[in-house]
Amino acid sequence: MRLFFLQGIVFTSFTTCIRSQTVPSAARTVSITQAGIPCNPERYVEWSELSEDMISNAKALGYNEVLWDTPRATGTSVESHNWGWLGYKKKYAENLGFNELSWNCYMNHYYDYTWDSIKFYDLDDSMITLGWGESCFDRGICKEQKKWSDLTDKERAAAKTICHTRGSWDEHILLWYIDKCGSFTRSCNPERYVEWSELSEDMIRNAKALGYNEVLWDNPTVQATDTSVESYKWTGLGDKQRYAENLGFHRLSWDCYMNHYDDYTWNQLKFYGLDDSMIALGWSESCWEGGWCIVNTKWSYLTDKERAAAEYICYTPASWEKLHLWFYRTKCGSFTHSSQS
Repeated sequence: MRLFFLQGIVFTSFTTCIRSQTVPSAARTVSITQAGIPCNPERYVEWSELSEDMISNAKALGYNEVLWDTPRATGTSVESHNWGWLGYKKKYAENLGFNELSWNCYMNHYYDYTWDSIKFYDLDDSMITLGWGESCFDRGICKEQKKWSDLTDKERAAAKTICHTRGSWDEHILLWYIDKCGSFTRSCNPERYVEWSELSEDMIRNAKALGYNEVLWDNPTVQATDTSVESYKWTGLGDKQRYAENLGFHRLSWDCYMNHYDDYTWNQLKFYGLDDSMIALGWSESCWEGGWCIVNTKWSYLTDKERAAAEYICYTPASWEKLHLWFYRTKCGSFTHSSQS
């Protein structure tokens, strides 16, 4: 039997002979969308960084390190169940910062609802857009068939309605949730786009210690064959990481915005779900491991799919075309001047 509660209404469903109990008329609908539903940012803190109290409540709720660090609403994880199913364990979820709405949308994505309830809460259009219907829903076999990068704009909008983001849709590990509440971005460091002549003495000192000079700093660029500091991923910086941190970087902002994952192996790209972006840009395992994948098409000539792939690995028109920082009018890589065509 499945129980779930929303806005004071109780539903009961059996998976055998009784499907639902007193489900409101489908003519009456209550619209629920992501807008206005409070996300719980604590859910996107990695297990290793949780307080002892948070870990205690997470374990009581049914999490372990693996389940916590890989949010997913499928399988046997606690997130495959709606709020009502949690029963007495709801108190642990509340201690973790959840409420009924945030759990059902951001954690369960309404997967544990019956189709009648999906219709009542006006979510059926979103589900149908994603290719799901009553048949798969009530049998519990609806699942993501495409990667986020392959979804149409309409499908992405439908996924967002049920509180999916790229990270949750592709079931990425929390390592990739730098911005809390699920947005799949890598937190750009705006200080990197200040020209050398405008840097403070302290910034210049750290930049030099990291391996920059004025030319390298004012011309952000990286290729696998480069010898500049930006040709190395975060772990490749070794002891120099502290200088990068002093400049405002962390592991994810460096690897995405500075290195664009060029120093990753192909197996690492596949593990982190980045290989599709590389393939969309015309790069393959062969050229990647051989170190000869290069940028050879101007930004203005890229297709929409190619631009989306480039943006996913933190390229902008300016960084893609290796322009001088003078072209970065707004920080974090926005392209300004008309020379982009």
